[in-house]
Amino acid sequence: MLNNQARNCLVNTYAKFGEAEQVAQAFGVTKWTVYRLSKQMERTGSVELRTSTRGRKSKIKEHHSKKILEILSVEPDITLEEIRNRLHLNCSITTIHRAVKKLGFTRKKR
Repeated sequence: MLNNQARNCLVNTYAKFGEAEQVAQAFGVTKWTVYRLSKQMERTGSVELRTSTRGRKSKIKEHHSKKILEILSVEPDITLEEIRNRLHLNCSITTIHRAVKKLGFTRKKR
C-alpha cells in the first residue's frame, strides 16, 4: 500500500508523462492502481487514504442513541428486547446492549 506522499507523487508523474504502465512499474503497482488514483484525484481532488470508509458501520446511529437515552430516562426498567421493538431496529440484542452500555447504563439482556 502506498502512503499519501507516494500516491501524490504517482498521480503527478502520471499527469506529467501520461504513461500508466511505466509509472506503475516505477512505483511497483499495477496500471489499474494508476488509473484508479488518477480518477480519484479528478473526482475528489485528493488521493489521500480513505480510512473513514473502512470497517463495518454501526446499525445504531446517533438518532437511535438519543431515542434510547430518552426511553431509558422515562422507563429505567425497560428490557433490551422492548427497546429494540419500540425503535423497530433490525439488529441483535447484543448490539442494543453495547449501545446502552456506551450511554453509561447497565441492562439485563432479557
